[in-house]
Amino acid sequence: MKLLKKTWQWLEGKKTNIGTTIMLIAQGIQVFAPNMMPTAQVDYITTVGAVIAGVGLFNKGVKTDAMQKLMHPSTKPKGK
Repeated sequence: MKLLKKTWQWLEGKKTNIGTTIMLIAQGIQVFAPNMMPTAQVDYITTVGAVIAGVGLFNKGVKTDAMQKLMHPSTKPKGK
């Protein structure tokens, strides 16, 4: 469990970049070396990159102040 937590902390701020890099590499292979891999394999690699990038973007969105206010509303009544 500690390894998973350390890995997630190391990936903090890097998931979106890793995912988009995977997608760009897959698209580059498809364009510059079309016979290197079957199209289905390139599509799979692109999808994996998109999922990783999406997780990174979702994680960034969860950390925003607006989302934090929605997830943890103040329970103190205002006014009195």
